[in-house]
Amino acid sequence: MTLAAVALALTLVGDLTAQQLPTAIPQTKFVSGQNVVPYFEGWIRNADGSFDLVFGYFNRNWQEELAIAAGPDNIVEPGAPDRGQPTYFLPRRQGWVFRVRVPKDFGKQVLTWTVKANGKTEKAYGELLPVEEITSARLSPSRCNWVSTVSSSRQNCGCMVFIASGRFSTRWATPSWRERVKQSMAILGSEKGARAM
Repeated sequence: MTLAAVALALTLVGDLTAQQLPTAIPQTKFVSGQNVVPYFEGWIRNADGSFDLVFGYFNRNWQEELAIAAGPDNIVEPGAPDRGQPTYFLPRRQGWVFRVRVPKDFGKQVLTWTVKANGKTEKAYGELLPVEEITSARLSPSRCNWVSTVSSSRQNCGCMVFIASGRFSTRWATPSWRERVKQSMAILGSEKGARAM
């Protein structure tokens, strides 16, 4: 090895040790400034033949909570600008947030939820694909977000709780979580179940 090669190697090693090596990749967690991605969770068949299309969202920010009014930056189409979609977006993934009732003759139509946040537009497309049907076999707890066959045309509560077979178990629920469950059940018209908890 020549003297020049050794000097170059020592210079490079010196540069590397003088710099602090990163212990985390920067910009993997964004506190704010990121977009909101709407999600189509699936659809529920109602007893009267109509369907509920279920949506959630992913606010990519770790701390920023966004308020986006129903309108051009937060719209479900086709239909009126306000279809019960959330207007306040908590950080991270929020599943099963609201439902839109569609008629039994909805067929192959598509319902689109568009959200524009921090300069970026995202869309979720809801349609009645058989693989997207939400049945009792698919129901499971997920971060205080449950789904149901309880019918309601407009749902926009913080923690939706639904009953798949007329019963609801709160074995793993914390006291504050139980209160949110009771409030949600009352909103859904299941007063008897809310009182029993």
